[in-house]
Amino acid sequence: MRKLTRNTLAAAAVMAAAVSLTTTSARADDVTFTVSGGTSISGTNYQLPVVARDVQTGAAASCDTGSATGTVKNGSGLSGAGLGSLTSVSLTDSSTPDGACLGPSGITLKLDLQGLPWAFNAVSYNSATGVTSGNLSNVKATLTGSDDCVAHITGPGGGFGQIEGTYTNPATAGDPALLGVTTSNLTIADVNEFCDPNLINQGDTIELDGKFEITPKLTITSP
Repeated sequence: MRKLTRNTLAAAAVMAAAVSLTTTSARADDVTFTVSGGTSISGTNYQLPVVARDVQTGAAASCDTGSATGTVKNGSGLSGAGLGSLTSVSLTDSSTPDGACLGPSGITLKLDLQGLPWAFNAVSYNSATGVTSGNLSNVKATLTGSDDCVAHITGPGGGFGQIEGTYTNPATAGDPALLGVTTSNLTIADVNEFCDPNLINQGDTIELDGKFEITPKLTITSP
């Protein structure tokens, strides 16, 4: 991105988007979960755009339209590992003709999300807040800017990465069910010669900020 939008990195993590849970010290195999509300789910970004930021350069990007679809196991005594699966995830912007996300100086970017389906792994549950924590794994992506910058997003060492976040049960019938994305272990595996080093570099890490409203409204508890 010699001009790759501060938006470029944003989408990377975005992918997402779509649905992921915060990693904690507990392991997904150590606890079981109870899930009700439906087995086929969809999600759209809630109120604000999904934002991704290059931690080292501070370059940021946002996409105002995020969506995801997938499946979730229902029942009790369920392992947190592979509790759900995202089969499709997209991040776009409604202001551009082709849906590309926005960047500075008129630059736009497209995000190719890879590794789908992504496994949804629940790790822990806080009964006081109704929040389940965990991660979305098997994540990779390729970012392409309108200035011809191309960056590949992976986990450490070029493998699959994960996005961390939280799922919050609706407290009342009128409240949304929210999936919040937070941090990740995603890194920039490589960039081409058109990428601006002031914005993105090989080895940079990505942080995320966004929420997705999940339907139907699931209730996840443990045990």
